[in-house]
Amino acid sequence: MKRWLKEHFPFLSRIKRWMLLQWAVVSRTYTRLLSGYYTRRERAARKWVHDNGNDTLRYQYDIKPNDCIFDIGGYMGDWTAGMTERYDCSSYIFEPVSSFSNHIKTRFLANPKVQVFQFGLEKENRNLFINIADDASSCFSHNTPDKQEMIQYIAVDDFFSSHQIEQPIKVIKINIEGGEYDLLEALLDRGIISEIANLQIQFHHIPHIHSLKRMRKIQRKLKKTHVLQWSYRPYVWESWTLMDH
Repeated sequence: MKRWLKEHFPFLSRIKRWMLLQWAVVSRTYTRLLSGYYTRRERAARKWVHDNGNDTLRYQYDIKPNDCIFDIGGYMGDWTAGMTERYDCSSYIFEPVSSFSNHIKTRFLANPKVQVFQFGLEKENRNLFINIADDASSCFSHNTPDKQEMIQYIAVDDFFSSHQIEQPIKVIKINIEGGEYDLLEALLDRGIISEIANLQIQFHHIPHIHSLKRMRKIQRKLKKTHVLQWSYRPYVWESWTLMDH
């Protein structure tokens, strides 16, 4: 059969060689792009560590005792602890995972200026399963989890309308393992973004939710209301400040 095909359709072998060549080019290009992405992220992460960003930049804001901050993705409450110790400000912590939320409630039991909410903020009211993996717990990860839990999300505009919050919110910190895309899109589309003086964001690389395309679109929209103060890109930390604030 192969001999017959070669005799009657000699061009097929040329097509096969061409297709193999194209596949090799595509594979090589993809490998280089992927390698470049990880190299850039690793460089940004090393620079972040070198600059001691976790202990400096993440806490350097003009905060007064009567100001309010949002800690979205509270985990153990470390960022709120650092901010309240420095500035004696009020903090709303959003942590939907029950064990993390209970830890935070116990940690700040003696501080009436810290409120803990056992739900996340998102574009709509819904419940989702989350894969529990310490500070990498996510509803969007494909990693095999040790444990899962059903968690609650509240639409961010519903939360704002039902709570009397001093505005503008001085800082919103967002580190929610892929949930930042839905949340930031809702803040932008519903006009809430102009009520936030500073945003501290960690984006996450999650291809199946088109994270790169959505991140770039969010960053373009943020430029209309905020100024980028510092960034360690891609996917480490970046901070934006409201124009004329």
